[in-house]
Amino acid sequence: MKLVAVQYEFKPESYTDVKAFYESLEEPLLEAESRLGSIEDSIVVYPEHVGTFLVFLDEKLHEETLERELARIALRSLPTFLLKTLQTLSPRYALVSIKWKNMRKAYFDSFSKLASSHRAVIVAGSILEPSAPRSIHNVSYVFNSDGRAKCRQVKVYLDIPEAKLGVSPGRLDEIDVCETPLARLGVAICLDAFKEDVVSRLASRGATVLVQPSANPEPWSERLEKEWRNSSWLMVQKFDPLVYGINPMAVGRVLGLEFEGISSIVAKASITPDGSGYLARAKSPKSKGVLAVSTQE
Repeated sequence: MKLVAVQYEFKPESYTDVKAFYESLEEPLLEAESRLGSIEDSIVVYPEHVGTFLVFLDEKLHEETLERELARIALRSLPTFLLKTLQTLSPRYALVSIKWKNMRKAYFDSFSKLASSHRAVIVAGSILEPSAPRSIHNVSYVFNSDGRAKCRQVKVYLDIPEAKLGVSPGRLDEIDVCETPLARLGVAICLDAFKEDVVSRLASRGATVLVQPSANPEPWSERLEKEWRNSSWLMVQKFDPLVYGINPMAVGRVLGLEFEGISSIVAKASITPDGSGYLARAKSPKSKGVLAVSTQE
């Protein structure tokens, strides 16, 4: 079994055009193939919110901040936006729902094609998804190597920016394991992987690989370096039957939002060559890259 973590760079130009989005996703897969020979029978994971910025699909970005750009999109679609807002009483839900059809198509088509053409299981980071009534969730999808979307997981524990955006939390009792031909995946989106109630539930359902798509919207620091060990690294050591953990992190800048982080692939310390519990770690918290390892499975 091969494990791949994509340290993906958020760039505005990757989100205004479907072709550019697909190419930005495939580039790291080609790099992983050059290292591993093939990524067939791999588990590939992208970061949290990799699909969220598709809200800017087919837009020409002019503003310097996320808030201003979203306001400009709302004004450009004013009649529809006002109608949706009156129907739902939620301007943020109205805005995402206006763009959702095209966002969903670009996200699903791109990851389905990547999974089937590279014959890999892909955890497609996450995307903000409108759902009735008047809710927006942070959702991760898993695509099988045949290109079909197999599993859906909603983030339970939200960070402050998500709460300010009006994102709704998922339910702990709906957390479940995703059965794939390669492994039983436990998807815990970013902050969820720090929470024992989430991870213990996944472990009790037989997860062998903990998957933590992440996007950290603040400068990477020594404090964060220490805190992050309390997520995938600690949980894999603590809970059986977890054996591996994959934690890709986003980097880059979009409309005033900056993302930094150190991606990692972890395992039980007893099976790592140096006993550290790490199989691979990114070198820089600011640069895009790919981690790719082969296991004994």
